[in-house]
Amino acid sequence: MACVSGRAFTGGAMLALGCDRRCINSKRGYRCTNELDSGLPFADPTAALFGMRCSPAAVAPLLVGAKRMPVVRCCDLGLVDAAIEPEGLGAAARALAASRAPEGTRKDLMREANELLFRDALAVLRQGGDPFLSLAARSRL
Repeated sequence: MACVSGRAFTGGAMLALGCDRRCINSKRGYRCTNELDSGLPFADPTAALFGMRCSPAAVAPLLVGAKRMPVVRCCDLGLVDAAIEPEGLGAAARALAASRAPEGTRKDLMREANELLFRDALAVLRQGGDPFLSLAARSRL
């Protein structure tokens, strides 16, 4: 569960993307993948994580555009599941996590479902090369 209380850039944006559920501050949250602005290359694991979580419509503006995505656009592209008023963000994130907690009681079934759903992306992530993004692959299991 990721609770983005403000801005999510580069590594923070990737960490949130690796989570099963994501909510964001509706008043001042936005995300940006600004590796291009920073001169950082994209690696296969980065592309795999985007492919695992993002619609094709989201990938190009995020990877190539390096633009800040406002909250509404983040919701439209599926980068976050919910935009929550700031005063209720923490409570809403905890409630969303608690509502999904029963799924975690059958870790074997969750693992199998994630393996099936994200098989290709997980294979790339597991090959390594980027320990930060490999964390996302381990979190799927």
